[in-house]
Amino acid sequence: MESELLKVINDELVKFLNYEYGEYTGVLQYPYAVGEYNESGFTYEDGGTTGEFILTVFNRGSELDLINIKEQVKEVFADYRVSTESGTIYINYRNKLFIRSGEAELKKMEIYLDTKYWKGVRIYEKTFNF
Repeated sequence: MESELLKVINDELVKFLNYEYGEYTGVLQYPYAVGEYNESGFTYEDGGTTGEFILTVFNRGSELDLINIKEQVKEVFADYRVSTESGTIYINYRNKLFIRSGEAELKKMEIYLDTKYWKGVRIYEKTFNF
């Protein structure tokens, strides 16, 4: 199920961002982003497992460019729900945090998404963005 969650996130992010999971290996073109996922490891009564997805975005331009990316991520992952072959995935934008890189030109921002998935439960037949 984790791989399905990461695929859903990947499929949305690559539509508007130079993105790879873990480490960026493509031709470096700013802005670009890398993602990481941390699972809570706890399963709730309803069979759901929660996690946190961290998207780290880098740019050598304006911080405003990063804010625009954050707005796009926020729009896409505002109450995002989808059913997959093995269950249902829920993703929601939580917040963003600017990180000082130590390099005057290099801007860095982390975007946090909350995730939850239920294995074997199909709630929705398609994606709904409310």
